[in-house]
Amino acid sequence: MATTVDRGLMRKIFVAGIFLMVAGSAWIVSTHLGSTRESTSSNIEPDGTFTFGIELEGSGIAYYMIEIEDFANQKIESEVLDGWGNRIWGRHIDTKMMINYFRFNETGKYWIKVDNLSGRNVAINVEVGDTSSDRMVAPWVVMLAGLGTVIASVYMGTVFRISSSQRRRAGRRAGRAR
Repeated sequence: MATTVDRGLMRKIFVAGIFLMVAGSAWIVSTHLGSTRESTSSNIEPDGTFTFGIELEGSGIAYYMIEIEDFANQKIESEVLDGWGNRIWGRHIDTKMMINYFRFNETGKYWIKVDNLSGRNVAINVEVGDTSSDRMVAPWVVMLAGLGTVIASVYMGTVFRISSSQRRRAGRRAGRAR
């Protein structure tokens, strides 16, 4: 028994999958752009400290990005502190740009502390924000559903196309055998 597929239907399913992927991606971008984030620049003197804070709500995962202009392997340390001064995360900065993530469990002010332990001035740019990871689940599901639809439509079109070509070859063989 031969199975046929309507190529117009496969094309519509493929386009619907692409649409879902684009919609999910746009939703992810708009969610990220709408999240809380702040940035600043500073010049830290030798053996000086720079502290920058942000108010985060609820619980989730936040990020901080530190960029060091004219990085030359200076000894620089970074720490994340909660509103009571407790250290959540700390790390030595060993590249021109560093991005780290930390979990926050309650609403409050969180601080990024950067210590310049080198003997020269250091210019830095700091950005801190909420990743809004809890609000990213639905957009990712939409995007992955679109991806699954595209893969399924391509697979189904390929399988049915192969079936059609195999039928043609089988018909030719049967015609030659007569």
